[in-house]
Amino acid sequence: ALSFTNKKFNGIVPVPNRYDSSDDNIIDIIDRIGDEVGSLIFNNEIDKGLKKILAFSDSLNQYFQGKEPWRDQEQAKNCIYISVNAVRTLSILLAPYLPSSAQEIWQQLALDNTVFEAEWDSCSMLAIKHGHKINKAKPLFAKVDVEEQKKRFSAKE
Repeated sequence: ALSFTNKKFNGIVPVPNRYDSSDDNIIDIIDRIGDEVGSLIFNNEIDKGLKKILAFSDSLNQYFQGKEPWRDQEQAKNCIYISVNAVRTLSILLAPYLPSSAQEIWQQLALDNTVFEAEWDSCSMLAIKHGHKINKAKPLFAKVDVEEQKKRFSAKE
């Protein structure tokens, strides 16, 4: 989503149009996710919290792919606006699990302060407004050579 925003919108979050049902659905998911994950973490169900975040990320990916923003830049505006905000949500949700990566996402979003200063409840808000300029997106993790890893682990047997 961030790379697409950089490429097609010069890194500027677009003004959303009228939402359709898929937009409303993902916004509803964003609205609930902070309470759901926060409750799991509070109840020391750390693994379930992470699984909930991964399911949320999968929902966002399905939303993005389903909207096909690469087909029509005008129609893409809702998708990009919502997706950039969802990346902010992910950054806050991931902070307890992957602090360095969460902060890197925060910096790519060109947000003030640190992800650790963000209020947990704010992860359910579409807080990044249209016109906000994000930084250049870059991969958070190095690509893993699966074949090399297989060789590495099979040598230990």
